[in-house]
Amino acid sequence: MKMFTMQVARWTAVSILALGLEGAGASWAFASDATSVGHKGQQAANSAVTPELPGMTPEMTADLMVAHQKYMDALEAYLKIKPQTAQIYNKIGVAYEHLQMNDDAKGYYMRAIKADHKFADAYNNLGTVYFREKDYQEAERLYRKAIKANNKNASYFGNLGTLYMTTKRYHDGAEAYQHAFVLDSDIFREAAERGIRDDSSAEDLAQMNYCFAEIYAQAGMKTEALEYLRKAVNVGFHDKAELTADPNFASLHDMPEFQQLIATRTR
Repeated sequence: MKMFTMQVARWTAVSILALGLEGAGASWAFASDATSVGHKGQQAANSAVTPELPGMTPEMTADLMVAHQKYMDALEAYLKIKPQTAQIYNKIGVAYEHLQMNDDAKGYYMRAIKADHKFADAYNNLGTVYFREKDYQEAERLYRKAIKANNKNASYFGNLGTLYMTTKRYHDGAEAYQHAFVLDSDIFREAAERGIRDDSSAEDLAQMNYCFAEIYAQAGMKTEALEYLRKAVNVGFHDKAELTADPNFASLHDMPEFQQLIATRTR
């Protein structure tokens, strides 16, 4: 496993949306909307209607339906809103994507982009659909479009990082994750609670978690670094020589937890 040596700068929390991984067999890509509701995993639509509260616009009511995972109701509500702006098109796409209606989602994301060529969320969201369809070349192009339109959103860099890890471009993935972390130091921690699942190999997961551990160690966050080292070991990283030689983990060497990890889980 190739080591990633990074210099982590000070960070500013920018986005509440994140990307990352937890456990064998799963990685995540995140779609985003303008409400900061975000995806929390694809689940069956709830047919119960969310009551409209006083002072709420139709768009706010539909947003609340998304927040309560009532995607079919939200879709119906968004489609009634006039005029249909780029933001509404994007939210319709998010609702369709939650319902696993990918062609419809892509169509509305493209409408959002046509209405606003600088709409970063729509590029990112369209990329997440192509990522799950394993069209990695198109997903990369779209993530880069999102970053070009807005280079301050951590989730865009996180999505790009996972794409690189999935396609075994580990060094590029590490750099993208570093950018994500600089923008939002909580992005990996939030990943366990957010996202859309996609199959990933144990090797890729080990690389991702090892990379996260390096980033946290560089930032002086030893507890988090050890947490992700354990995750890397649990999904297949066992190279004791590399782990002890990695300069990113020099500050951990005297910690009993690190020594135990070396002694019991690596070879």
